[in-house]
Amino acid sequence: MSRTLHLHNGFFIIDPTLGTYCHSLTMSDGIIQAHDSLAPEQAECIDLHGQCAVPGFVDSHLHLVLGATGSGDVQLNGCASRAEFETMAISSSCKDASEDWLVGSGWSEECLGEMPNRMWFSNKTKTPILFYSADFHCAVVNDALLQNVDVEKVKTLQGGQRIDEGLIFEDALFKGIMPHIPEVSLSVKVERTKRAIRELHECGITFVGTMEKMKDIASVLVAIQECQQLRMRAMCVDDPTTEMIESCNTLEQNSYLKITGFKSFLDGTLGSRTAKMYFPWVDTEGSGVWTGHALLDDLNKWVRKVSSAGFAPVLHAIGDEAVGRALHVLKDVDGSLVPRIEHAQCIAERDLSAVSNRWFGVQPTHQPEDMKLGMKSLGRERMSELHNWRRMIDAGGLLSFGSDWPIAQPNPLLSMQIAIGQGLTPNEALVSSTTYGAQSLRSTKGGHLRVGAYADIAVLDQDPLQCDWKETPPSVTMTIVAGKPVYTKE
Repeated sequence: MSRTLHLHNGFFIIDPTLGTYCHSLTMSDGIIQAHDSLAPEQAECIDLHGQCAVPGFVDSHLHLVLGATGSGDVQLNGCASRAEFETMAISSSCKDASEDWLVGSGWSEECLGEMPNRMWFSNKTKTPILFYSADFHCAVVNDALLQNVDVEKVKTLQGGQRIDEGLIFEDALFKGIMPHIPEVSLSVKVERTKRAIRELHECGITFVGTMEKMKDIASVLVAIQECQQLRMRAMCVDDPTTEMIESCNTLEQNSYLKITGFKSFLDGTLGSRTAKMYFPWVDTEGSGVWTGHALLDDLNKWVRKVSSAGFAPVLHAIGDEAVGRALHVLKDVDGSLVPRIEHAQCIAERDLSAVSNRWFGVQPTHQPEDMKLGMKSLGRERMSELHNWRRMIDAGGLLSFGSDWPIAQPNPLLSMQIAIGQGLTPNEALVSSTTYGAQSLRSTKGGHLRVGAYADIAVLDQDPLQCDWKETPPSVTMTIVAGKPVYTKE
C-alpha cells in the first residue's frame, strides 16, 4: 500500500518564484499529488496549526563526506592565541597510537593574530599532525608529519614554498599532503555521514549539492542514498579522464543520488590571500594565485571535456580576476548543463555585464567573517564588491545558496537572514534557498511543491515572507523527505 500524507491547516508556499500558495497539501509515493483537496481515505493527516510550509531547503554547495569524516577530531574554531593553539595541540596529541595522524581544523590568522607554524607543536610529539585553516585551503603541520612526506616534491607544487615553516597551501596541500592522510574506514564514514544528514534535517535541508571524490561517491554516498533520507547531486572533483567519465556514467543513479558535474579550482581563498585578484592585496604582496587547471593553463580543454560528456563544469572562483576568467571560459557552454561559478566573492565592474543569466553558488554564512578582514585585505573601494549579492541579482545573476560545510555550518535560515540583512528581499532569499538551489543542481522536481514535485518540505513556525528577520527569524519545526517526516522539533 502506498504511503499517503495529508498536511492541512497551514500556509504553504508552493513556488516562491511564482508566488503561489495553498492551505493543504496531499502527497503519495514521495510525490506531491494535490493542493487544497480533501484528505484521501487512509491518509495520515498532520495538522500544522497555522504554521508555514516551504519547499525543503537546498544547500547547493557542501562537502558531505569531508564534513562528516575528514575535518578531524580537533576543532580549533575560536582559538585566539598561540598559547591556546599549543595547549590544544598538546592535549590532543596525547594518544597511544603514534602511527595514526591527528587531524583538526578551524583556525584562522585573524583569530590567532598571526600565522601558526611548525614550531607551535611540541617536537616531542611523534604523531603526525595536520591542522586545516578554517577555509581548508591552508594547513599547518608538525615535524613528525614532514618526515612522512616528500618535502622537496611538495615544494615544487603551487603553495608548497613555505613547507619548511610547516605551512602548506592550495595544490601542495590537496595533491602533496592530503593523499597521505590515513583513510577512515568505510563503516565509520557511512555512520558519520548518516549522523550529519540527521543534523541537516534539523535545519530543514532535504537536498544538497556535494563536492566529492568518485571513491566516496561510489562507496559512501551509494550506501547512504539507500536510506532515502536526502537528495544528493554530486560534483566529482577528480580529473575527467575517459575512465572517470565512464565510471560516472555507469554508476547506478536515482532520484536520491546523481552525478551532475565536475569541479575544478581556479584560485584560492580570501582568508589565505590566495584568491586571484586583478590588483594586489592591500596587506600582503602579490594578487593571489592560479590553481588547478587555471594554473596548468588547460582550463578551456577541461571545460570542453566535461561539457561534451554532458556534465556541468563547476568552477571555484573567489577573486575578481578568477571570476572574470570563469565567466569567459563558460560563456559558450550549453546552458542546459547549468555551468556554475562557486563563491564569486568579488566581481569587478568590468565583468558585471557578463553576469546576466549565469549561475552562481554563493555562501552568505561566509560574509560576516569575510567582512572583518575585507577592509584590511581589499581596501575601501573593493569592499563594495565583496559578497554583494544585491549587485549580482540586479545584473541578472542567478544565485543558489550553500554553506560550503565544513567551512561554515549548514543553516539555510541563517543564510537567508544574512542575505536579507544585505539587501535581498525575503522572497529572493527563499528562492535562492529552494527553487534556484534545485535548478542549479539540474533538478526540475526539487525546490518547489507543485503537483509532480518531490514531497520534500520544511515546516517553519512562521511565514518567512512576513516575519521580522532581524528580531524574530523563523525556525524549523518539521522536515519531510519523500513524504516521510524525518525530523520533528520536540
